[in-house]
Amino acid sequence: MDQVFCKLPVYVVEDSAIVLRQLVALIRSTGLAEVVGSTDDANKALREIDSLKPDVVLIDLHLRVGSGMDVIAGMTRTGSQAKKIALTNHATPMVREAARAAGVDYFYDKTGEFMLAINQIGEIARARIARLHRT
Repeated sequence: MDQVFCKLPVYVVEDSAIVLRQLVALIRSTGLAEVVGSTDDANKALREIDSLKPDVVLIDLHLRVGSGMDVIAGMTRTGSQAKKIALTNHATPMVREAARAAGVDYFYDKTGEFMLAINQIGEIARARIARLHRT
């Protein structure tokens, strides 16, 4: 099977160009995942997620247009099978609970858990590879 085809497709919803560049580089550096799209607009994210069908969506809660909560809730509402990972500077207990209620699968604080989010993507990719080898 082609190596690029096997890489875990990840979509990134992030409003900071600097953070987006870091995320793309770190996701690529896993060797297991590839960013297939990105935006800082909640509505565009939902359209592209529906079209691209990534396995993972990495979501900042503060966006240029709309919010990451809109993306999480929209994905949950439409039955998206993608894993939803929130990565935000707004990691208060109340925000964490709201994200869980909206349907987030994983929640990480950018200030202290940035690499945990990247590691989670690697774990999801390894689990996907294991499933592919079993079939």
